[in-house]
Amino acid sequence: MKFIVKDEIFDIFPNLKIGLVVGRGLTIRKQAKELQTLIKSNVDSLLERVGSRNLTDFSNIRAWRETYRKFGASPKKYRPTAEAFLRRILKGHPFPNINTAVDAYLAVELLSMLPIGGYDLNNITGDIQLRISQGGEVFFPIGGENIDPEYTVPGEIIYADNKIVLTRNWNYRDSDLTKITEDSTEIILASEAALDDINAEDVSGTVNKIVEYETAACQGEYYTYLLDKKKPEVIINN
Repeated sequence: MKFIVKDEIFDIFPNLKIGLVVGRGLTIRKQAKELQTLIKSNVDSLLERVGSRNLTDFSNIRAWRETYRKFGASPKKYRPTAEAFLRRILKGHPFPNINTAVDAYLAVELLSMLPIGGYDLNNITGDIQLRISQGGEVFFPIGGENIDPEYTVPGEIIYADNKIVLTRNWNYRDSDLTKITEDSTEIILASEAALDDINAEDVSGTVNKIVEYETAACQGEYYTYLLDKKKPEVIINN
């Protein structure tokens, strides 16, 4: 399996950097007490860090709003994933508590203010590509059978494998078909910085923190990769 960033993406975002984490042999649970303690600490840190400031005062949030604008997605209509998540937490909504794998990377997102998302590798067909959609590609959003399918629009940046759309609007909404669950044992996570406003060290630091948190929460073995214009694809370790 390969993870590929198509040239058309680098034509728009030549400074794009993507950090990948591949985890194998995970044991994913509904919750873990030690992770809940860490989450509470990170939520408290976020609240203290932001205080009375606006989220858009932070460079990583601003950069992703500009990224969405550059490929034609309004950040008001489609909030970048990290911003949407952090806004919910800052408004007092409870941490989602999905499972230990998802909770672990969301706990990192509280610190990095960068998008982090992922898939169950065992439900991926062929290669994973970050590319531009020609429109009309069917997408099944997280939410189960009661959620109507959606269709991509021309020019939309998507993650896709050889059969389905994995994520719409780059990292806005993930597919129900490849979501990480308690039954998952092999996962892939990605964190991206599309503009130079985000330091490369933020991406590498986020990757390292993901490995730390996922190891503590789910055990397993982890492999990391960094993609950019000079290295637009990698073979995922088997």
